[in-house]
Amino acid sequence: KKVTLITGALNRLWHRDSIDRMYEWLRRGPERSSRVCGKHVFAGYAHQDLLWGKHSARDVFPKIKAGLD
Repeated sequence: KKVTLITGALNRLWHRDSIDRMYEWLRRGPERSSRVCGKHVFAGYAHQDLLWGKHSARDVFPKIKAGLD
């Protein structure tokens, strides 16, 4: 079981503190392991441009793939 949270530093839809709080909440869960939960914050990205941005295939997609592997 692994969860990887991703967000853009410019994301105004999901506020940064929400992602940070979710990350900390997951880390306090029953398994309490950093190997179970990861977080990536992408500078220069907002919400949808994580998927549609000019460089998202280069910057973001590898992190998504790593989280799925």
